Amino acid sequence: MGSQFVTRFKTGEDISANQLNKLVNAVQTTLTMPYLGDGPVISYGGGGTTITTNQTTQQTILYPWTISVNKVGSEYRFTCRAGTMNGLIPTISGTGPSNLLTALPTPYGVCTFNGDGNCWIYLRAGPKGGSTKYWPNNNITDSSYPQIIASNAILTDSDNFGHILLGMVTKTPGTETITVSQLLYNSVWSQRNKYTLPDSAAYFYWPM
Repeated sequence: MGSQFVTRFKTGEDISANQLNKLVNAVQTTLTMPYLGDGPVISYGGGGTTITTNQTTQQTILYPWTISVNKVGSEYRFTCRAGTMNGLIPTISGTGPSNLLTALPTPYGVCTFNGDGNCWIYLRAGPKGGSTKYWPNNNITDSSYPQIIASNAILTDSDNFGHILLGMVTKTPGTETITVSQLLYNSVWSQRNKYTLPDSAAYFYWPM
């Protein structure tokens, strides 16, 4: 499209209403066309028409162990995005393939709150039975296989289980508003060191 305003003025020349109207129309056509949201933006100038794109990119990143809570009836059910522990995908609130974090339909756990409205979400694992005490247990049918659990109290480690805190779910008293405090965002590699005394096992974790 060519110029919208071709009228010219000479020094000392009378200006007519028609010329002023053309000037106003030309100025109006140079204004950018308003557009809300994604789409083309068109503006007209003395040298022609300019078309640009007004596009926004919105991306949501879900990290491993991202906790989501949904109230169903009187239950506050939580799901957890899949991550790995020593290359194993944990289960959630139970054992077996149907409880894997990657299973369909998506398995869930149930939050249990203390008097202050707090529920801690842990990744728990134990050693494999036998003399080797292989860590962590890779038998998905055993209770010591890596598992996501909910607790209304802070858990401590023992020779049987090691824990790493994934996050905390808080229910505001009175309003029942749910807040999730996410504490871990990476799959982990872990190590278990067992010493002589009972309940002396120590557990170490590194992000992957």
